[in-house]
Amino acid sequence: MKITKCTIKTEVTYDDEMKNKYLIRKEWDKNKKKALVIMKNAGQADEILQDQTTMYVINNLSKLEYGVVEIVNLFPSIEGEETKESDIDNLDSSSLFVI
Repeated sequence: MKITKCTIKTEVTYDDEMKNKYLIRKEWDKNKKKALVIMKNAGQADEILQDQTTMYVINNLSKLEYGVVEIVNLFPSIEGEETKESDIDNLDSSSLFVI
């Protein structure tokens, strides 16, 4: 019998009010390649919970021999409905966060 183990380290960056999620970083093998994935909206994933999109990203990057992923969102709000295209026109530079 052979037992294998792996730990996925997760870091999530929020604003001070926990209303915007800017970055989810998952690391399962720091010696492999890193990927940056840019998504449209912040999903439900957090330090523990995996949403379907985040799972899909991790599963496929692992198959492609990546060991770290950083997921950022164009629209980081985690409250309310999905951002609509018309909302893009209402953004000002003070509402953006650059990592």
